[in-house]
Amino acid sequence: MKKQAFLFSISLTLIGCSSTPKNDYTKALDDLNSEISRLERIKKEEKIKNYESREYLYCKDYGCGIKKVSGETLLPAKYEKLTPWFENKDRYNLAFTYSEDGFRSGLMDYNYRKITPPIFDSGKIPPIVQKEDYIIYGEIINGTPKEGVAGTTGVIFPPKFHDIHHVVKDIFTFQDQKNGKWGLIRRDGEIIIDEELDQRAYAYENYENGETIFKFINEGKTFIVNESGKTLLTLDDSTISFSVNNKLVYQKNEKYGLMTIDGNIILEPQFDDISFSGAGEDKYIHAQKGNQHGCYNTETNTWEKVGNYEDLTCPNIYFHGSAKIGELWYIYNKDGILDQSQGFDFVVPKSTYDNELKGYLSVSINKKKGMIDANGRVVIPVQYDRIEGFNPDEEVALVRHKNSYDDTIYSIVSKNRPFIASIEGRDKVKEVGHNIYAFYNGYWIGAGDMRDVIYYDLKLKRQLRP
Repeated sequence: MKKQAFLFSISLTLIGCSSTPKNDYTKALDDLNSEISRLERIKKEEKIKNYESREYLYCKDYGCGIKKVSGETLLPAKYEKLTPWFENKDRYNLAFTYSEDGFRSGLMDYNYRKITPPIFDSGKIPPIVQKEDYIIYGEIINGTPKEGVAGTTGVIFPPKFHDIHHVVKDIFTFQDQKNGKWGLIRRDGEIIIDEELDQRAYAYENYENGETIFKFINEGKTFIVNESGKTLLTLDDSTISFSVNNKLVYQKNEKYGLMTIDGNIILEPQFDDISFSGAGEDKYIHAQKGNQHGCYNTETNTWEKVGNYEDLTCPNIYFHGSAKIGELWYIYNKDGILDQSQGFDFVVPKSTYDNELKGYLSVSINKKKGMIDANGRVVIPVQYDRIEGFNPDEEVALVRHKNSYDDTIYSIVSKNRPFIASIEGRDKVKEVGHNIYAFYNGYWIGAGDMRDVIYYDLKLKRQLRP
């Protein structure tokens, strides 16, 4: 009896221990983990919401329209032709063209409201409308083609120019019908330079103090002027090729050099070629002199990666640069060292940096394609006929290859495994939205060719059903 009482006492003691409240540290840790889980869940929900708000062009029966990934219809599938540009619509474009019959086109804004009825002959207006808040359109007046400018508020310039182009900000360069000369005009009609130029003006937007400068050629001389029309530089025996970081690449006696806006020489004209990738940091130029190549940093005025190569690509927002030795390309790592352990037939940037680890390149070995990151890590094996699309967030690619019967197959793949079964029986693929692809047969001419189409979302890694 005493033994049973003793065991019963131990049991009560153990039960009491197990029900003791958690200490403050354990509770705080649980609360922290709970909050982290809540934030991760919210982040995931936001990510899915953002993905599903994306829009894409879809075609059904004999018409095309616009849908969201979530399934919401923004435009019914009744248009013979639509030319939206999803990548840049928020930053660049006022509108896109639409046609219900394939013959007459109108303009529609990116809220899918019609700006004009279908009054233009198809092909008479650009399929992707100009930047800012205007369009350039054409009309035949008295048998002569003329161009004008219009916006959502109405006509800015009536169709009276032989040719007109937007240069920068509110400034256009225009050509007179009679004498063929060019001038500069502001949107409000103020003439900066009258019709007296032999060539249209080109703008360099990266001038100090935010002011734009313009280059034009007249009577064999090259001029640099500011927005007021004041001449800053005149060159009698040289031409300007392009501008980088407020500096001008110029050509004299078939050799290239570098000078400041006011004409001070930085690099004498001794190079066979100077080029610029036009991406990212806007500071490197690639200079070549015989077999010697180098990257000139226009911010620090120093040379990098100088050597005897067949070719050279300077660093930019995509990667750390690459050099061609013999027949193969090799990439530089983040420390500026050329990695010659793996060579490629070509290296093409496919994605920009989000951070130090991002930046992806399409590469080829023996006519087979794959993907690597900026430091050479293989992301998609180099074994496919073509990389059709790539999603850097998930490191997933849409690839084209052949099966054992020599049939064309499209697959969604990562480094280690396919995400879905391969898509067979389709001859073509086209990107119809950001990371959204359509698989179809025949030609993408009009809606009549768009029956029996498979749509696939490379971000969500699932098929869409329009």
